[in-house]
Amino acid sequence: MALSPDVIFELFLPFEPSTAQKGEIAGFVQGGLPEPIQNPVPPVWNPAKKVLTVGFWIVTDGFTQDQLEASLRASSFISGTGNMTAGLFLSAAYILLAAAENLKLPKRLEQSVGFSILNNINVKVSSAGIVTTVFGEYHPPVLPKVVFTYTISDSLTLNGERSPLKYHESTDLQLDTIGVIEAAVLISLLNPAWGTVVFFGGLFAAGLFDPNAKGVGAQLANGWPSTILTPILPPLSGKLIFTWGQLNVDNSGVRTVGTWNLGVRSPQVQIVGPTDLSFNESQPGVMGRYTVELTDLRDGVTVVWGGEAAGGDITTTVQFDNGGDFTITARVTDVDNFSATAATNVTVTETSDDRG
Repeated sequence: MALSPDVIFELFLPFEPSTAQKGEIAGFVQGGLPEPIQNPVPPVWNPAKKVLTVGFWIVTDGFTQDQLEASLRASSFISGTGNMTAGLFLSAAYILLAAAENLKLPKRLEQSVGFSILNNINVKVSSAGIVTTVFGEYHPPVLPKVVFTYTISDSLTLNGERSPLKYHESTDLQLDTIGVIEAAVLISLLNPAWGTVVFFGGLFAAGLFDPNAKGVGAQLANGWPSTILTPILPPLSGKLIFTWGQLNVDNSGVRTVGTWNLGVRSPQVQIVGPTDLSFNESQPGVMGRYTVELTDLRDGVTVVWGGEAAGGDITTTVQFDNGGDFTITARVTDVDNFSATAATNVTVTETSDDRG
């Protein structure tokens, strides 16, 4: 028997998808996972349970396709009935791979005083939670470097709201030189530079990310999918909405089981930026920065700005040289040809230094 897949995604479907549809389903799942991850065998269909199982492996060397397919079939874990119509599993090895891939160590972080180097990361998954350990150095000016170990512990539970998982997080910092630098200072240097370890991107719309999350477990909770936007192809046209009812975290990885429903995509665009600006007559106008925020639109969008704005990026800047009322518009089209438009009004006031 071959190694079990490192990522397993399962769906109950009313009928067996065609070969092309199976490929599309595997493709949009793979598109939401960081590389490298391999999908060496097509999704397998269980006619008794009406369950489609998609599998991905980190390493497949030494195994035949038949062995991998048999392993994928044996790894199925949903029944296709009741509250078991959807399932997602990430192995502990894959979680570590994704964290390392996103953090790209070693990394030098320039600080206001000196610099830090993140040398290595370790992620341990167990029934107690997910523990992220970062090993690094802080190099203050003149003084010797401080070697540190920063441990972040996350326990995961089901949330049942927009973000399907929630976490409780605690941290611990160990220094090799006591008294050289306050622990609180070093933590304040590390946290803003940690970044977001995004496990699901592109097609996975998981809700708002918590900017205070530090560890891999917290980032995993933020990224666990509650909704997946799919291409315009049956049987999964629109968006999949998940209700996860079971969560299991142990040394094999993280697994959720629940139900899914098919929803209608309602593309929306919102223009975010200043709507009231002013400048003094002695100054050369004023500039505003505007960004589109998307709902039910997939990545790879095309943006066409209009009105006072121009360009084709998600963000644009507009120079206002005169006072008055202005309009900014945006039309966004995604890779599935879904589109939406938005408009916002901007009032620009020109002031003077006239004191009468």
